[in-house]
Amino acid sequence: MKLLLATHLFFPDHRAGTEVLTLELARSFREKGNEVIIVTCVRHAQTDSMVDPWLTQTDYDGFTVHQLNFGTAKMRDPVSHHFNSPKRVEALLYLINQTNPDIVHFLHVHGFSAAAISETRKTGIPVFFTATDYWSICSRTNLFKPHLQQVCPGPESPLDCLRCSLPKAPAWVANVAMKLANDSSSHFSGTLAQVNSLKRRTHEMAEHINHATQIFGSTHFIVELLTRYGVQEKLTKVIPYGVRLGELPPALSIPNSFDKSRPLIIGFIGSLTAIKGAHVLLEALSRFTAADLPKIKVYIYGSPASDNRYMALLNQLASRFGETVKFMGTFPHEKIGSVLRNIHLCVVPSIWYESAPLVLCSSLAAQTPVLVSKMGGMTEIIRESENGFSFTSGESTELATLLNRILQDSGILRKFSSGSSHTYRTPSDYADDIAKAYRVALVNCGKSEQ
Repeated sequence: MKLLLATHLFFPDHRAGTEVLTLELARSFREKGNEVIIVTCVRHAQTDSMVDPWLTQTDYDGFTVHQLNFGTAKMRDPVSHHFNSPKRVEALLYLINQTNPDIVHFLHVHGFSAAAISETRKTGIPVFFTATDYWSICSRTNLFKPHLQQVCPGPESPLDCLRCSLPKAPAWVANVAMKLANDSSSHFSGTLAQVNSLKRRTHEMAEHINHATQIFGSTHFIVELLTRYGVQEKLTKVIPYGVRLGELPPALSIPNSFDKSRPLIIGFIGSLTAIKGAHVLLEALSRFTAADLPKIKVYIYGSPASDNRYMALLNQLASRFGETVKFMGTFPHEKIGSVLRNIHLCVVPSIWYESAPLVLCSSLAAQTPVLVSKMGGMTEIIRESENGFSFTSGESTELATLLNRILQDSGILRKFSSGSSHTYRTPSDYADDIAKAYRVALVNCGKSEQ
């Protein structure tokens, strides 16, 4: 097969979960003898949005990577480009015509617009979509209300979505803007045009996505959310991710009891942004006594937050604990197995609806016990009290209680280790499940797998 994988961002400049998933899927299909091409988006903040998008080409890890470039300066209505960006779609269709793939698979549509799915489908090529996050139903991607610092159950009201877009404005401003956007004359105002687009967004996104041949989600949680807001259930399929751990050294030994010379080593791996919850872990440390704190080491892996205020908060919290907390920076994804095998416990304290973070999947694959917040699909993935525990999101006291329980009884970790399976899903397993759907689609459209 000749596959075109499309994603909003890609290596080497971007290395988050969707980018890793795309790369690993590409590698797995290449290993199985398929030809894989990748297309991604490159945004130019200084280029006028009225300039026609253009295509460039590079390579990464032996893959040809096509780049859909476009300007974002002076954009009158950026929200409308979430569901339809005709010139970008036109450039993408030109690339598809030039490369002639058997399958087009979108791992993310941000940048391309959701219309890329429906317009590509018109070419007769089977089109697949993987929902790696909540972009298709949330313009902020994460279903998190910044003005309230709480999760959002979904786009129940356009007014709620507008309040998230105007987090610093009084509530009455959103109400007035929403009312004015009902006026047909509001089309001349960029701000009101965005409000109008925001009102249409949920329906428009679902309409375009429903043209996909099939829609994949990693957990039942994310699939149920998609179907709640317009995606056709019959098109969806849950396929858990697979992970590549790289070198996997022996697991870190667990002492009979933790002390200063043999501390409990706790790891956090992820983006240093507020919704990932590193602060919750640091706040939990303040619940430990002066006698117990030296028995703990916390390694925080991740690049510094772009939000300087949040990074300042993390540094302030960490400074209270001296050598207990260490910021470790980032590491190549291929080293994740080694990193996970050199901690006793991985904490995923997210305060947003995580679906299936790859760090969690990787931790379980590496047989590193986990503590996760009860958010999104994470509790679907762990087996409570068998390979990890869960705690109420944002509750640092509850997290501290669990950590203290483990600190006082190292046997809990030994029990996790002895009870966990040595088998785990790999990217190859994930690709095999995806390939089954590809083959059915090719047969249905009168083609055979090459």
